[in-house]
Amino acid sequence: MLILPLHKKPTLANFPWVTLLLVLVNVFIYVALQAPDNDRHASAVESYANSRLAQIELPAYRDYVERTPSISWRERWRQMPEPMRTRVLAMQVQGDDRFLAELRAERVITPTHADYAEWRPLRAQLDATWRASLTERHLMRQSEIAPGRMFTAMFLHGDSGHLIGNMVFLVILGLAVEPVMGSVGFLVLYLLAGLGGGLFSLGWRWGEVGGMLGASGAIAGLMGAFAVLWGQRRVRLFYWFFVIFDYTRVRALWLLPVWFGWEFVQLLMAPDAGVGFDAHAGGILSGAALAFAATKLGRVNRAYLDEEDIRDQRVDELAAGLAELGKLQLGAARTRFDALVQRYPDDPDVIEPWLRSWLFAKDRQEAATAVTHALAWRARTRADAQRQQRWLGEAIKAYAPKLPAPAATMIALAARWPSLGLLAESHALLAAVEAAEPAHPGLAAAWFKLALAHQEQRDDSATRRILQHLRQRHPQSPEAGKATLLLG
Repeated sequence: MLILPLHKKPTLANFPWVTLLLVLVNVFIYVALQAPDNDRHASAVESYANSRLAQIELPAYRDYVERTPSISWRERWRQMPEPMRTRVLAMQVQGDDRFLAELRAERVITPTHADYAEWRPLRAQLDATWRASLTERHLMRQSEIAPGRMFTAMFLHGDSGHLIGNMVFLVILGLAVEPVMGSVGFLVLYLLAGLGGGLFSLGWRWGEVGGMLGASGAIAGLMGAFAVLWGQRRVRLFYWFFVIFDYTRVRALWLLPVWFGWEFVQLLMAPDAGVGFDAHAGGILSGAALAFAATKLGRVNRAYLDEEDIRDQRVDELAAGLAELGKLQLGAARTRFDALVQRYPDDPDVIEPWLRSWLFAKDRQEAATAVTHALAWRARTRADAQRQQRWLGEAIKAYAPKLPAPAATMIALAARWPSLGLLAESHALLAAVEAAEPAHPGLAAAWFKLALAHQEQRDDSATRRILQHLRQRHPQSPEAGKATLLLG
């Protein structure tokens, strides 16, 4: 089993609006319009099996089943106990279009039949009840070519589990495919791939009893399209096999034969499993063909795909640099990380190994640029600030007893931390800077900001201690006057 992780977080620019619309339409149709059909069908079949109508029709249908070579479930039917056999036949009658056509044309129960007069109104009544079902009116029959039914069947589902499973995969694949195809292109792809899956299923099962419904053919089309659109690009996968699971990256196009092969093998091995493997296989091929055509015609968002390529290159370069760092190939690692930080100056996953590669340098002047950049980076969250604090700790350890960066850089860092919840850490950093450069002009403002942060936390004791410290150590600063006012 394979799962595709989210490749890029949705934004207003690339949000999969059509995917969301399709999910809502499918859910609405099932919940509001189709759900009563299951109970209606079950009740109708049960009533039919115990009715006079079944007593008249089922003997004829038994004969029809025995002499029709294309009926694949005949052997299983023969092995069933009689009560179950009767109910299976009762259910199959209403899905066997060929038999029903003969029945309604009065070629099975003919006017000369002893029960003809009784049979005709009973059959008409059952037909009227059955045709009132939304599912019955719109599912795709495997014994007729009806383009309208092939389309409407994509929006019907057999039960809630069928619906939920399809919608989960629709969202997963929609997030990956719609930004590449665009909203209109994605909708066209979805509908045409669904029709392609329906045609494949129709050709494979032509003349069989029953019908097909569900969005899985169209969703399988998105699978085929994804593999072609990403082509030779490497995509991330989470996979599991029984108790074995792992995370890997493979070329997207390799997934096409894997996905198609899986569906086709299942189709050959379990043709009567009640799963639309035929529609899935046809949908994958249709989606792949449509995506190939869209690519050749230039109807895809190349910028989105290229952005993914750039991100993947970053991942590869970062992994290579980390490997070099792990092997203590410091020169190669520094060169690689220098280039990476030029391209991604605000990426903490790049800054961290870059800093560590330079902290190994014997000459601390050589590392000054990396340390200053790491400490000047603006953390946006408490977790990021704590990560930056770890960088500072490593730098202090490497530079001791000197400051690892210019005092102004460290004061600016201490001034940012309180807003992210790191009040104690800010206090410790300001104390370290003050010990090294007690007269630095930026200290007073930073101490005052820290005092205000403690005041917001209603920590009056800490607020008073910091304000008193500020007034004592920096009496000539403007902040000293403000401290006096706050202290009363």
